[in-house]
Amino acid sequence: MVDPSRPIKLGRSDTCAVCGEPLGCGPNWVVEFPDVAHEECVDWTKWERCPYVERLKVLRRLWWKATPEQRRVISPIAWWLRGVEIVWPHGANELMRETRRRLAVARGELERLGAERKWVGRLR
Repeated sequence: MVDPSRPIKLGRSDTCAVCGEPLGCGPNWVVEFPDVAHEECVDWTKWERCPYVERLKVLRRLWWKATPEQRRVISPIAWWLRGVEIVWPHGANELMRETRRRLAVARGELERLGAERKWVGRLR
């Protein structure tokens, strides 16, 4: 892991603003527009809230049109995100990894159950 205490420098959109390495295809975040950084390079403990918590808005939108089977997928991930919001920033890096994993599982399950693609695609 790159030292997240290093100052973020302005960079090209194809390189990490923290470490300067190519972004590749892994999880990347806009840390300060237009700068992008690898998820593992960012010191998430300095962020006021987990960026994944914004996905709650998408889950609420999905909920109102969801079938009972889809709601059984939406409910646990929504509760997880509420929990992340409460404990943030303690264990921030682990929370980011686990939340990304849980969202990927939920996204796949919702796609399989025929949820509206427009909204499921926003669960990234």
